[in-house]
Amino acid sequence: RLQPIASLVCTMALRWAATSAAVVLGLFITASASPLCRELYSSGETWRNCTVEVGGLAIQGPDAFRAQWNSTYQDYLTSRFRRSHGLTFVAHPLTFNENFDFVAAKRLDFIFSNPGAYTCMSIEFSLVTVASMINLRKGIPLDRFAGVIFTRHDSNITTVEDLRRARVEAVSISGLGAMQLQQAELLSLGLNVMTDVQRLTFSYSQNKIVQDVQNGYADVGFVRTDMIERSEAQNKTKWEYFRVINEISDNDFPFKRSTDFTPEWPIGALKHVPWEIMELVGQALMQLDYASADPALSEPATTGKFATWVPPMNYYGLLGMLERIGYYSPEERRCLRSSDVYQAVKCPAGYVKKAEAAAFCTSDCKEGYTCLCQPCTELKDPALVLRVEELHTQWSGDIDRVVLDAWTSFEDRCERMGRCAQVAEGQRLQWVLLDQIGEISRRQINAPLLTSVEIRLRFDGAWSNMTAENVTLSDGTETQQYTFESIALEVGTQVVQVRVNGLQAEMSPVVIEHFEPVQLSVSCGPGEQATDSGVCEACPPGTHGAVEGQAPNTRHVCRSCQVGQHQPLANQSQCLLCSSGRAANSTGASECAACVLGRSTVGQQGASECQVCEPGQEAPEEGQQRCSLCPRGRFSSDEGAPVCTACELGMTTPEVGAKDTSACGCEEGSYFARSNSSGAYRCRACPAEGFDCPGFGALPLVLPGFYMPEGSARDVWEPRVFRCRSEEPCPGGEPGACSPFHDATEVACGVCESGAYEVGGVCQPCGSSTFENAAPLVVITLAAITCLAGFGFGINMSSGYQTHSLLNILALVSLIVSVAQTFCLFRELAITWFAPLDALLNIASFVSFELDATKFTCIFGVDPVQGYICRQCIAPAGMLVILLSLAVKRRIAKATHVVVEFVNTTGALLNALFISVLLSAVTPVVCYSHPGGHSASVRSNPSILCFASGAHTAMLVVGVFAVLIVPAPFGAFSAYLSWKFPELINSTRSQDLKLLQCGRFLFIRFKPEKYFFGPVQLLRSTLICFVPVFFTRMEHQVVLVMAVQLMFMLFQQALRPWRSDATNMIDGVLSAILVLVLMCASLANNVQADLRLIQPLSYVILAIFALLCLGALFVAAYHYFRRTPFYHHFICHHKAGAAAQARLLKMRLQALNNSSVFVDSDDLQNLDSLFDIVKSNVEELVVYLTRDTLTRPWCAGEIATAFQTGKVRVTAIWTDTFQPPEDWQIDAVESYVDISGMSKYGLVGHDIQEGFRRLLDSKTRIIKPPADVLSSSRLDFVVACLAERKPPLPKDLEPIPDQEDMLLVSVEKHNQEALAAASIFFGKVSDKLLEVGVSLACNLCDHSLEDFSAVSSAIGQARGVLIFLSGGTLRCLEQLLVISEAMHCADMEGNSSSVVPVLLPDSQFPGADYYKDVLPLLLPDHGDDLESLIQAFFKLIAAPLSTHASDEVLRAQASVILDRMVIGKAIRQQHSLFHTSSTFRRSVSEAARSTAAPCAASPACSLGRVAE
Repeated sequence: RLQPIASLVCTMALRWAATSAAVVLGLFITASASPLCRELYSSGETWRNCTVEVGGLAIQGPDAFRAQWNSTYQDYLTSRFRRSHGLTFVAHPLTFNENFDFVAAKRLDFIFSNPGAYTCMSIEFSLVTVASMINLRKGIPLDRFAGVIFTRHDSNITTVEDLRRARVEAVSISGLGAMQLQQAELLSLGLNVMTDVQRLTFSYSQNKIVQDVQNGYADVGFVRTDMIERSEAQNKTKWEYFRVINEISDNDFPFKRSTDFTPEWPIGALKHVPWEIMELVGQALMQLDYASADPALSEPATTGKFATWVPPMNYYGLLGMLERIGYYSPEERRCLRSSDVYQAVKCPAGYVKKAEAAAFCTSDCKEGYTCLCQPCTELKDPALVLRVEELHTQWSGDIDRVVLDAWTSFEDRCERMGRCAQVAEGQRLQWVLLDQIGEISRRQINAPLLTSVEIRLRFDGAWSNMTAENVTLSDGTETQQYTFESIALEVGTQVVQVRVNGLQAEMSPVVIEHFEPVQLSVSCGPGEQATDSGVCEACPPGTHGAVEGQAPNTRHVCRSCQVGQHQPLANQSQCLLCSSGRAANSTGASECAACVLGRSTVGQQGASECQVCEPGQEAPEEGQQRCSLCPRGRFSSDEGAPVCTACELGMTTPEVGAKDTSACGCEEGSYFARSNSSGAYRCRACPAEGFDCPGFGALPLVLPGFYMPEGSARDVWEPRVFRCRSEEPCPGGEPGACSPFHDATEVACGVCESGAYEVGGVCQPCGSSTFENAAPLVVITLAAITCLAGFGFGINMSSGYQTHSLLNILALVSLIVSVAQTFCLFRELAITWFAPLDALLNIASFVSFELDATKFTCIFGVDPVQGYICRQCIAPAGMLVILLSLAVKRRIAKATHVVVEFVNTTGALLNALFISVLLSAVTPVVCYSHPGGHSASVRSNPSILCFASGAHTAMLVVGVFAVLIVPAPFGAFSAYLSWKFPELINSTRSQDLKLLQCGRFLFIRFKPEKYFFGPVQLLRSTLICFVPVFFTRMEHQVVLVMAVQLMFMLFQQALRPWRSDATNMIDGVLSAILVLVLMCASLANNVQADLRLIQPLSYVILAIFALLCLGALFVAAYHYFRRTPFYHHFICHHKAGAAAQARLLKMRLQALNNSSVFVDSDDLQNLDSLFDIVKSNVEELVVYLTRDTLTRPWCAGEIATAFQTGKVRVTAIWTDTFQPPEDWQIDAVESYVDISGMSKYGLVGHDIQEGFRRLLDSKTRIIKPPADVLSSSRLDFVVACLAERKPPLPKDLEPIPDQEDMLLVSVEKHNQEALAAASIFFGKVSDKLLEVGVSLACNLCDHSLEDFSAVSSAIGQARGVLIFLSGGTLRCLEQLLVISEAMHCADMEGNSSSVVPVLLPDSQFPGADYYKDVLPLLLPDHGDDLESLIQAFFKLIAAPLSTHASDEVLRAQASVILDRMVIGKAIRQQHSLFHTSSTFRRSVSEAARSTAAPCAASPACSLGRVAE
């Protein structure tokens, strides 16, 4: 019978083995071969890391561009060429300016832009057009578009000429359809939109143009055809709001237009792109078609809103248009950019362009817009204006300034032969010739440029050139003025001439008048001396003023400055010392001479000569105050050296002030190396990793954590060094240095010496004896065998022992083991760990199959390949141990299913240790690179070079087989089980049930509806195991592992698959802790990180982790050993047949001995929790057997679970309606009870059969009330038996008490549910009866009714009558007579509310057929009065009593029933129907004569013998 299961497992294993082999082989081939994209350049240059950059003009913004074009330029092209060429395409949205900048900088490979900008770029940068787009608008493919000039429908702008007074808005000067086409069209109609409109605004978005025109911010807008239709489709506007200006009628084109057509947008390649890729991209784009049946070809077109692509169209016709509007210069072969708005302005004849700041307006310009407001201004007349200006003049003290200022005057403008000014002789003047047009405007209007401007101050004097200056006029015009400074030298009238470009200027000649200044009497002061004529004159430079003679015969004289002093100014009273760095070696110096090169004044002032520099010093500049020491890298061996000599071969000096070449050497951080090409030695920077270069003759030293083979040359240009796994085995220093007991001949000191073993990355010496070395391995092996055997026994325990508390413990242990394995995975990442995280990772290594701690190498040697093979044998060996232990168990317990338990045990073990098994297998492909990228090593065995040694090849082969033998088949089997689980749980075939039992390990920990979470966990483990395989950089590894952890953490928290909420929370917290640990480690690996800040955080995280694990295990164990809440009795029943009886049984048991009782109907929604209560929290299971109890799935499950546990006492209560199933029914239990969904709770048909047999067995306690026990007392009999008390003795019926104010209750006598409902009612309102005036509550079933006159009398004196309507009431003569008598008495008294119908769940109401066919059989000759009374009763509003509801609902309903009664006088006896109606007496007599009244619901429901 197990053959199909074994065949299925083998088939799935072989399929997954073949698939896994293909994947691994593909990975191996991919890892050993470089992508094709790296061979695309003939020069050998790699293609930007195999990424193709595609830029596109985003006229609607970056988000809109990505939404429209990413599916084409990024997703589609990548899918086409990723596998064939290794290329990944990335799309970039660009602005108008970025278009040109990115292409110019070669930051793109392909460019997609509007035809105007593209044509410019193709000319400037030699682009190659690949394809042209065919647009799709209104379902019509279009290969061209045009421009639209539009305004609001209510605007008074109707013609092109009206645009001169309009505010016009366009997208940009680089916008083809929204500016350039309109500009060319308007220019042909005599309107220059750049200069002739009131305001020209550039918004850089066509959407904004439509909205601004609609809102009135702009009068006229420029957009491309179909733009307004697109806005209309987005419900942003309507065409009826607008009107087209200069509309061109065209029935063949679906859109309104105002300009000529232009071809649709092209895509082109930069010239560095290989022709092969250009052709492939063009072909790929041309295959796209919106009508294609292939979604891969139609979806990009649909998203991009185009029809297809075609071979390149002709775009060079646009150059003529761009040249006409002034955007393209054929001479420069360059177009204007979007930001060149000012340069695009071309003023008409008679006008000049304003200054850039004045051409743009900001007052009414929105933020982010560019506004051009009438940038041209009319030319001014005259073109040239001459004037003369007064400059500051230093007058001598003998000049009368008041008279001079009064006589001096200047004209605003010099006229031909007119006087320009009247000034004093000696006045400093500035002649100014202003060009009111300016050079820029002259060039624009083709006016002569002012190449030379000359002035002559005397009629016969020489011509002098005037100096040109740029100025800005008040109206913003940028222009030039020409100036010339002069001094009025001669008294009289002078004629001044000006000529421009060699010709006399229009205003020339002009006249200026000079007058002689009026003199004052002078008294000489300091710094002056008196001349022989009695006039004071200033002392000249190089002298200073002094006083000679004795008072009063003193006079001021000038004397020469002494040596070391100078005086550069005249009229000074003293000389100045020469500053440091300058000297004066003679008297009368007006300035000190700077020290020549190689000399200085040694920091002194007033030096008469400069001193030479000493060896080791230099003075490279003139006038140095001190000689400076030679900087590092230079020396000076001679005195007076102007410049120090540089050291050769890239060497430097250790200190400044070196005096000879012997001080030169390679600086710290570099070394003297031999060039690979020339063989010459020179200084070279220390390699970036692995070396410490002290410099100055010392060879490089190996840094700690790196290894260099002994004897390796260190003076070569590129020395090879290997990165060690940590600093412990590699102390650094000289080549070949390794820590003690590490083999210095192996790469990266990655292997221990013979006679040593590795612990935590450090080699330790082996023990002195074989016993000492073998003991750890033997002990661990024996412990593992014992644990595996115990594990196999525990995991295959009956489901009755596997309570939720125990499963929670197992789930927590599996989570902790999974976290420990994840920590082991962290060791394989390119992270340098620190305390305390490194200690945590070493502790977690006990689940990673590492053999080092067992002293394995001390016994079997240190061959890494051998150790790896042994690690791969651990999982198969464990499986063999499990199989052998189960074989032994089979010898002891014959019922053991070896195959089922083997698969379940092995699956549970592999599921718990999946990360360790998979990570151990893929170890050969977890590599890390050495500095320089010359090689890589296996991270777990650094001595083995990846893909470069036979040992690694052997490990790869073994690893592939290891993956195919264990993880791959296990993953396939788990996925298959999860896929088939919904089908298996509903199957009754033994093969399917056994297969389901094989997969208990996969589902038992989770909620039944979350059965699929097991493979999800395996997927998460697989992903994080392969992160270090495919990614070697630390930051990539950390980000990806964190992403996987967070993604699955969110998925787990959303699903909450574990059976316990606490386990779900702990799973999420542990995932968060793993992410925090990775974050701390990644932060610590930052070179700028402060470990002192990160370590305390690590301690806190580990403390939280430890407390969480220990606390969770403690709480789970506490709940396992202390079962809370605990129930003394668990009542198993069928709600439809015994809801009230079970509820009453619970009430009686609780009242009798204060027992804790649970009724299964209180929680039938969650059978998993219900069965768990039976397993762990119940002392006795009470099975209340009615007709359909054993046909209910939950009852069958509760019974089977109770017997499986072996610790729950089971008691069966047999009722009159219960019929035990036959043996053949139990054998075919699937037909007797629906157990199709029970397998997900661990119960199969065999378990249900065994439970039924043991329930009906004589060994099980059975309670069956005797037949002579009254119906109303049967439950009391059951309660007494359950409480192990003496059952009540049978008693006869007593007569009805003769007492007033009773509450009478009529119940179907032999209906146990109805009797229980009445008892429940009395129990719920017993404390309220006295409050409402009820002296006694009387159930008529407990009293003799043979004398019906007593019944009539009791009804007449009662406070109220409750009629409990059940399924047999309509055929129960006893209840019908009570109803008739109660309604008659109540009607006579007018107090019908004292009769209350109580509606039970199985009650029925009479129909018309009942009164016609059934009632006459029950009461022959009953008369119309009796029938009308019964009809009136059933017209009363019934009060419900839901026996299956909770205690709170029952209490509320009972109170409502009691409140329904009208508390008043007792019904008078004389109104009795029994006494007044002969028909009623006749009916009672007939009933008395009948041996058995018809009663469908109960076997005996008659009055018996009733005395008339």
